Amino acid sequence: MPGKKGGYGLVYQEIMRNCCLSVDAKAIYAYLSSIAGFGNKCYPSMDTITHEMGITHARARKYINELVSNGIVEKERCQSGNIKGGNIYKLTHEVETETVKDLHNIAEKVEIQSTTDASTTDASTTDVSTTDASTTDASTTDASTTDASSVRRIDHQTTNNNNTNNNSITNNRKNNMVNGEYSKAFEEFWKAYPRKIGKGEAYKKYKARLNDGWSKAELLEAAKNYAGRVARERTEQKYIKHAKTFLSENTPFTDFLPKGKEAGQILSEDCDNPYAEWGQ
Repeated sequence: MPGKKGGYGLVYQEIMRNCCLSVDAKAIYAYLSSIAGFGNKCYPSMDTITHEMGITHARARKYINELVSNGIVEKERCQSGNIKGGNIYKLTHEVETETVKDLHNIAEKVEIQSTTDASTTDASTTDVSTTDASTTDASTTDASTTDASSVRRIDHQTTNNNNTNNNSITNNRKNNMVNGEYSKAFEEFWKAYPRKIGKGEAYKKYKARLNDGWSKAELLEAAKNYAGRVARERTEQKYIKHAKTFLSENTPFTDFLPKGKEAGQILSEDCDNPYAEWGQ
């Protein structure tokens, strides 16, 4: 069209019309697709994404992680030798949330069981039909009983499948918890942190930062780095931050992460990156 500038990309209805995805995740998906064009890769820095989308780093990271966790985007860090660069985003244009997977698994199990029971019922009906005419009424009664039993078996199997699925989800949650109260990742963070006060409040802040888009590895790294500085400087206990303060909304823990990690800028031009200038 005259007067129009800039390229364009493809977005898929399967993703844009999926009710399980947040509107922010869909917006970032559309943004990355527009940069990738007819390809499936793009290389914008975090600074570029936040500037052009008008959002914070934490918010961008949170919804990019949502796309990654649902398989829509694959993220890898560009690296040349020992020098780490920015992120490469590969778009799969496919989505399958855990809820959809669970429903598909239940439907497949019920369908298989229903087919098996139906075959058994047909075989029983055939045997009944070859019985003497004098036992026709009794055979009909037996066939009706067989059908009713088959229905009960199907209903019972469906219930068992649902219970098994729910138990599986519950067990997965329990495997990620310690004593039913704290996650294993937080316990590892708490073990590394130099001051053990206010564990419950610290856990609330820990989960809040995860929801903001910070990863478990980043929070653990910050705790270890802070503990290292406390040990080197022999800081008195009363001057060591409480964990809930360390993980507060002001994100003081970022002082103990490598510089430039949040920005995600591309540090090397050896990655064959056609969009490298965007990170400037």
